[in-house]
Parts: sequence; structure tokens; C-alpha cells
Amino acid sequence: MGNGKGVAVITGKLTGQTVSDINRSIYFHYNGDHQARVLSNDKIAKTFADTADEVDIKATLPGFYRTPNRELSMTIEEYEGAYLISTSNVPSLYCRKPK
Repeated sequence: MGNGKGVAVITGKLTGQTVSDINRSIYFHYNGDHQARVLSNDKIAKTFADTADEVDIKATLPGFYRTPNRELSMTIEEYEGAYLISTSNVPSLYCRKPK
């Protein structure tokens, strides 16, 4: 994230009705102030390796990661030299700063 734009990359195994691979990039822009951010996705780019079943994706991932033109609200707080990312006041990611 930087200068009002960012990208999120999701890659790994998705277990649902079947086990499949998920590999996609979500391009977004954001706004907000202080610690609150609202992300709006612009484009979702799937790679050839993305074989994820849409039924499993809908049951697992929020709309922001699977459907263009969706929003995601979050807070980003610095915590002990890292970032704590929360949605609906529930911590969801802990990201260490690069050294």
C-alpha cells in the first residue's frame, strides 16, 4: 500500500468441496484517515494456476477478494514494530516491517 493504491496477493490451497489452488492479485485504491482505511478493488487478476472452485471461494473469501468493485473497511495499527490489521475490530493480519 502506498500513495492511495495497493495490491493484495492470495496464493495457496483452498479446501472446500474439492482441494484446489488459488493464485490471484487484487488491485485496489484506498482512502481514509488516521488508522481507518476503506479499500475499493479495481481489478482481480487470476493466474493460470488459479483453479479455485467458485462455490468454495464464495464460502471462504469476502467479496472484496473475488468480485470487482467491492469495498473492504479495516484499521491498520502499528504494534511492537509491526502492523496489526483488523476488520470489524477483529485482528486478521499481523505484518512485520521489512528490515
